[in-house]
Amino acid sequence: MQDKLRAAFDQVQVGEEIQRKTQAFVARKTRGYTRISPVPRLVLAAACLLAVLVGGWLYFTPTAEINIALDQAVTLGINRFDQVVSVDSPGGDTLSLQFSSYTSAVEKILATGEAAGQLAEADGLAITVVGGGQSQSARLLAGLEQCTASQGNAYCYAAQPEELAAAQELGLPYGKYQAYLAIQAYVPQITPEEIQAMTMREIRDWLADLSGDESGQGNASGNPWGAGEGNGQGNGQGNGQGNGQGNGR
Repeated sequence: MQDKLRAAFDQVQVGEEIQRKTQAFVARKTRGYTRISPVPRLVLAAACLLAVLVGGWLYFTPTAEINIALDQAVTLGINRFDQVVSVDSPGGDTLSLQFSSYTSAVEKILATGEAAGQLAEADGLAITVVGGGQSQSARLLAGLEQCTASQGNAYCYAAQPEELAAAQELGLPYGKYQAYLAIQAYVPQITPEEIQAMTMREIRDWLADLSGDESGQGNASGNPWGAGEGNGQGNGQGNGQGNGQGNGR
């Protein structure tokens, strides 16, 4: 039976005209099987180019800064992935810092002789996260505090650009600016110049006294202007006596 069917199909012949028309129809409907329209190729190429441009913009655009207050200040531009994408360092090696993690870059800076010398000084070294939004700012600050944990004289802060501008307008590093605002709540007459003349250790000790002793009696030893003693005794003996003793030292 199979042999008979095979023989019957072998006898079927299709005319050349029918073959030609059939091939032309199939080619027209399938665009020749392998032929691809140039329009989809252009769309695909444009989509790839757009993806590269957007990815590059996301990576290379800083969303926050880290300011390291050396004598020659270093500013690291940090992208949304917490990578260093720009370095403003007048005298430093920027190539070894760029495109590394921010913690790695900060550790390299802290290992330099200039940073070591400043960490040994009474004022220490201030490192400030500027901008970045609440989430990134908190994340960067936590990372900085962790990588400087072994540095007893490194101080880490987070600030918004307008706060940093206000500190610069007063001529204060951001850490001292924060201390100035905190102390001003207890000692309204304090001036930026007086804060600038103090070391960070002195400022912190004095602020601890101001905020930790409600009676004010312990403030005199930490306050070089004597305002603490005056404010402490003023409740019972009169403000005039307190202020006179403090300012006379």
